[in-house]
Parts: sequence; C-alpha cells; structure tokens
Amino acid sequence: MSEKITVLYCEDEIDLRENGIDILGDIFPGSTVICCENGVEGQRELERGTEFDLILSDYNMPSSGGRSGDGKTLYEYYKKTKIKAPFVICSGRHEEEFKEYLEDEDFFYLEKVAFSFSSKKWFQEILEMHNEMKKKAVKGGSNG
Repeated sequence: MSEKITVLYCEDEIDLRENGIDILGDIFPGSTVICCENGVEGQRELERGTEFDLILSDYNMPSSGGRSGDGKTLYEYYKKTKIKAPFVICSGRHEEEFKEYLEDEDFFYLEKVAFSFSSKKWFQEILEMHNEMKKKAVKGGSNG
C-alpha cells in the first residue's frame, strides 16, 4: 500500500509506543501518526475532527484527569460519534474478551505480540476491506 494515511495511535507504555511508531512508519511510509498516551488524549484528538484512516489503541491504559483512559472507553466514544475508520484494539488480553465488539464491522483485534513489522499485510487487508465497505455505502446511498 503506497497510499499515505493518517493514524491515531494510543499506547501508554513509551517503549511500545516508540516501537509502534517505527512499525507504522514502515507499514505506511510517509503517513502521519498522531500518538496519545491514553484514551482521554485519543478522544481529544477525535473531538478535533481530524479524519483518521486508522485508529490503533492499547486496551489497558491509565485514567487521566479522573476520566477512564482505556481503549474500551475510547471505542465507546468512537461508536457514539460514528467515526468511519477501522478501530484496532492491540492488546495482550485474549481475543475472546472482545467478543461483543468483534461483531462490529469496524472493530478489529490484534494481539500485542503480533504487532510487528510483519503485520503489514494484515493492516493492508483491513484498510482495503474498509475502503470497499465505504464504496458500497456511497453507491447504496446515492441510489436511495
């Protein structure tokens, strides 16, 4: 994928965040990666109205300013606002814990240990699938 995209990346552990930035830069060269330390900062970025092509968030992150800063809270905000970008939870928790969310067409789970430079094809498939869904929605909306 040579297309440049804008990614919102939320990760509280600095070493993992820096490694994640490198991985995303390798997967999507020349793209913009906006980083946040928790879901509260991530929500602020979404509230600014930036159009993201991909949202990647850790699940377990600390609270900030008395507000829950975890990936679940960020995802719930994302769903309320009807933002249209794939939302990927990257977690060490088992996929089964996200069963209720996996039914959503925009929600994806990536095991944290699998997030690596070899994840390129996986991310490309998610974005291609999402772009196809957007095209179908536009075609369907213009006919009805």
